[in-house]
Amino acid sequence: MELSIMYCDWLNQWLERKTHFIKASTHGTYSNLIINHIIPILGNIPISSINEDHIQQAVIYWATQGKMNCNHGLSDSTVRDILSIVRLSIKDARKYFQLPAQSYDIYSPKSYRSPLPKILSQTEHKRLTTALLNDINSRNCGILLTLYTGIRIGELCALTWQDINLECQVISITKTLQRIFTKNSDGSGSSKITITPPKTASSIRDIPLPSFLLPIFKEISPSNANSYLLSGTLKYIEPRIYRLYYTSFLEKVNINHISFHGLRHTFATRLIENGADIKTVSEILGHASITTTLNLYTHPPLEQKRKCIELLSI
Repeated sequence: MELSIMYCDWLNQWLERKTHFIKASTHGTYSNLIINHIIPILGNIPISSINEDHIQQAVIYWATQGKMNCNHGLSDSTVRDILSIVRLSIKDARKYFQLPAQSYDIYSPKSYRSPLPKILSQTEHKRLTTALLNDINSRNCGILLTLYTGIRIGELCALTWQDINLECQVISITKTLQRIFTKNSDGSGSSKITITPPKTASSIRDIPLPSFLLPIFKEISPSNANSYLLSGTLKYIEPRIYRLYYTSFLEKVNINHISFHGLRHTFATRLIENGADIKTVSEILGHASITTTLNLYTHPPLEQKRKCIELLSI
């Protein structure tokens, strides 16, 4: 029984064991979090000696100053992901080395960063739509599609014309494209593009194509159905490159920058503002639970809050 094995050595073994049971993107995320954050703090502790205090102090560090090259803390979601890896890997280690099971009560420091993402105002929403319609091309159609369907950028980059049924006016989301970065224990790393099914079964879905986009899509549709929507060719455009194009377009039309994912937030928020039911919105977005939709994608504007308050005025 190798009770003296260091946690860093076990993490490398554990990740190798997981290789055939998790998606390549998940493996890349795990390896990066392990190399960048877990091993530097907990790696030199024997696996049999890691206790609740070690993990609690590590969580405090990650949450307050864990961001690489600066003194800022990692995001709440990143800390949760790291803690999940720690819990899983230690649980598997205790089972593998036949150590007694142990539970940990770990708390995360209070985060004061605003969890609300930036979205387009209604005025910006209309201005962006007008600018895109006045400059129609394949890449701009992708921005329009995200703004009016909430499609994720990886799903958009993987979308080909065979996924778009113009006759039925439906878009089928069955895959996602992403660049996976993997970091090795020696500090070296590599990346590759993957096109895989979406992360969850609920992300595989059909989305109605907005009627006003139908004639535009018919106009730009290529003869080869295997062509990618964003390029109009058999060559994909990866998310990093497309984000750069999106940013430059916002600058060109003088609209304040929001992240590309902010278009998805904008889409969901506008639907809720206009009375759409949460369950339908949740399914269009590809969420497994309507709780996710409520917590992350609906942000009543100040005007709407004011109307709500005024309902009780005397």
